[in-house]
Amino acid sequence: MRHRFLSSLLLLLTSVVLVACDSDGDGQSAASSMDEGFRAIPDFGPGPDMGTVDSIELDMDVTDSGAGMGLCDRMVGYGFRGRPGSLNESPSHSPRAVWTGTEWGVAWISAGVDDGPDPVWFQRFNGMGLGLGQPVQVGQTDSALASVIYTGDSFAVAFVNGRTDSDPFAGIVVRVIGPDGQPAVTLIKLESTFDVQAMSFVWAPFAGGMLVYSRGRGGNGGAYSIAFDGRFMPSSPVRLTDSIVSSVAVAYGDGGWGTAFLEQTVGGERQLVFTTLDENGGLLDELERVGTGGVGPVSVAYGQGSFAIAWTRIMDTPTPKPVLTLIEAGGDVIGTLPVEGPMSLTLAHDIEWFGQQGFAVAWLAQTEAGTTQAGVTRVSALGVSSFPFRLPLEDGSAHSSIRVAGLYGNLGIFYTLDPDSPPVGFSSQSRSTFGRATGCN
Repeated sequence: MRHRFLSSLLLLLTSVVLVACDSDGDGQSAASSMDEGFRAIPDFGPGPDMGTVDSIELDMDVTDSGAGMGLCDRMVGYGFRGRPGSLNESPSHSPRAVWTGTEWGVAWISAGVDDGPDPVWFQRFNGMGLGLGQPVQVGQTDSALASVIYTGDSFAVAFVNGRTDSDPFAGIVVRVIGPDGQPAVTLIKLESTFDVQAMSFVWAPFAGGMLVYSRGRGGNGGAYSIAFDGRFMPSSPVRLTDSIVSSVAVAYGDGGWGTAFLEQTVGGERQLVFTTLDENGGLLDELERVGTGGVGPVSVAYGQGSFAIAWTRIMDTPTPKPVLTLIEAGGDVIGTLPVEGPMSLTLAHDIEWFGQQGFAVAWLAQTEAGTTQAGVTRVSALGVSSFPFRLPLEDGSAHSSIRVAGLYGNLGIFYTLDPDSPPVGFSSQSRSTFGRATGCN
């Protein structure tokens, strides 16, 4: 009890210092236009067949190259080990990754396909960033939604199946991939997910998997959960809420599942909701409505006895800013603190617990030129932010769909780099990009 009191006191003192410069507030007037500015809707042109790159970066010694170079900047204290590079030689976007402890499992989606759904690919990369084997196609999709998990001996990719004459199924599918990187013959098809709007898929040792998704593209609302046992047998869907939900996320910690989503209120605002789930995906607790003013994606990670929710909130000013909400494993809200980042419009996109140093929060920010630039902010377990690390961006290019996976000393940063970014979607020059970051103090 004394430890919890001291931790809460320190968090409170920290929040007083940080919030003095960026106080909490509610509002939703600019939410719709800001969502549109960061929504990725594919717009593909022709492109070549998929290739592979054996080594996507040089394993350089950490040097002080300055913030503009995108490598380790000693003022920030964090940065890339070497130049990030493309996951493959062909146009692609929306990379998703999971860290196993020794390697990454990565999925991405082709760009530039003439007709029909776009191929979904998977490949393993070792801890040095070197590709293992060749990329394998695991399916096709008309969406940018995908999640990758690792069970301890195999991988799996969840995505929205792209309908074809030979495969008319519409909805979420799961493709299991063996430890050798080869996919299973059959897809696991989840019925009644044809109008999925957002999804999050996570696996935990000895607990199986949990898929949380929202419906809405067909006019239906609600958030749902599906549990998976160790043999990838899915349970029946459990409805978590009837409300319209725009973003969902789930994480495992302290023997249970914590899920968060943005729920639309009667007045049209979006409020952050958190709850815990049992092993079958059912509600363990009542829905906890944390705060209003939400916009953009939501992501969840677990570390040191707390769930951390990275989301974006409208403050006293109309410009949205990333925040971090800490919730005890039992469901009690500890507090919400701002995440350090650019002064411009910025949306949190992902969060990863990367060891005793705390969490890595990945975000996309609007630049003065009107494009988007990705970055990462390190946040301690008590919610204290370090200086943000901006990813290198050349004039005229744009970043999108950033994800992080790994440890503090070897954090994989996966994002889309588009040198000719259109107003909506991706160009035929977009590339799924991967770099490894570490501390440099």
